Amino acid sequence: METLFGLPAHSLIVHAPIVLLPIAALATVVLAVRPAWRTRTNWWMVGVLFAVVAMLFLAKNSGEAFEAALQSGRVDRHEDLANTTFVLTLLWFVAYTALVGYEFFQRRNTPTSAGAAANAGEPIPAVRYGLAALAALLAVLATIWLIRTGHEGTDVVWGDTSDQIFGG
Repeated sequence: METLFGLPAHSLIVHAPIVLLPIAALATVVLAVRPAWRTRTNWWMVGVLFAVVAMLFLAKNSGEAFEAALQSGRVDRHEDLANTTFVLTLLWFVAYTALVGYEFFQRRNTPTSAGAAANAGEPIPAVRYGLAALAALLAVLATIWLIRTGHEGTDVVWGDTSDQIFGG
């Protein structure tokens, strides 16, 4: 996809993950700290993260088309940062989905009868906390890389122009 409404598609498509990814990262960190809130939002949050991954995929593809039109040799660093952002977000999605799946199956397999063993079916706290911490860490890293990617992309497109306008 090269253009959208007569403009380079990349310039428009990147705004969706730029807005949604940090919000999803903040939600992931909050949900990692407040596990009781996860039970109400788990699958919804997995859907949001899937949407973020899909948006980043579209942004990457539109960026490759924009790179050919831009004809700038400075795009390589931006592209490397974008690839890292995508991988970090994909890993974040996998870690959070694993956490949701783990907690879902633990709740589903928890015995409810009075004669059941006290510890049978209880989730292993280290796994749950480890997955929550990993998801939160990946969320923060993906946000940092998204900011770095956007800054580098802006510099590639506007660097010389902003120096002329703002005297930098």
